[in-house]
Amino acid sequence: MENKLELKDSKWLEELRDKYLAGEGIMFILHSNVLDLVPFENKFISLKEFLTKGLLTKNKDIALYYDTSEGISFSNPEMKKKFIKSVNVRQALLGEAPYDDTLPKHAGEVLPLMEKFLKIPGQCTGIVLGYAETIAQTAEINFLTQEERANLITFQRWASDPELLNSDNLIILITENLADINQRIVKNPQIYPIEIPMPEFEERLEFINYILNDTKIELEMSVEQLAYLTAGLRRIQIDG
Repeated sequence: MENKLELKDSKWLEELRDKYLAGEGIMFILHSNVLDLVPFENKFISLKEFLTKGLLTKNKDIALYYDTSEGISFSNPEMKKKFIKSVNVRQALLGEAPYDDTLPKHAGEVLPLMEKFLKIPGQCTGIVLGYAETIAQTAEINFLTQEERANLITFQRWASDPELLNSDNLIILITENLADINQRIVKNPQIYPIEIPMPEFEERLEFINYILNDTKIELEMSVEQLAYLTAGLRRIQIDG
């Protein structure tokens, strides 16, 4: 049976939406409870799926995800084709070799590729960078490798580039622990950290009702009592 409960947007999502629509910046860091489930339409899904196949797919022409393990992935094959076609136009203008269906996986190659794409006029793109601490590690600048320094500078440039700031692009970094990302990024006034907190009582109550709506579980206590007793747990833990 399809779940008919009406799920509410999370407060962190409202904060992200408000800051972005107000033109305060195009780069955000989502941190803390990023491994949990989040509400989307009539179900709960992972944060990665929510951003790439939900929020950004609805609002951007292209939505892509990258982490150093998976490489670049797209919400659907058509977006990948459009991405490669647009980038290859740029490559031709620069006199550089075109990309085929296989895109680079290494961060030192991926970030410059993304920047070329973001600089193409008229782009309306959402980029999600998972496990961002593996791309911009926290360390003193003198202890970073040449590539790590380049990654750090790239993020700082994206945050302050007038051409990008005036575009319709959105860049989201994801990390569980904000302290694991280089502080030059975290403290950049044009990059906005947004905390995804552990679910509050009303959110846990909503999730428990969502689960019970599709199951035949009989509780030995009231739903409200269970929501109270699960304080400090993620939704995914409550589900388990």
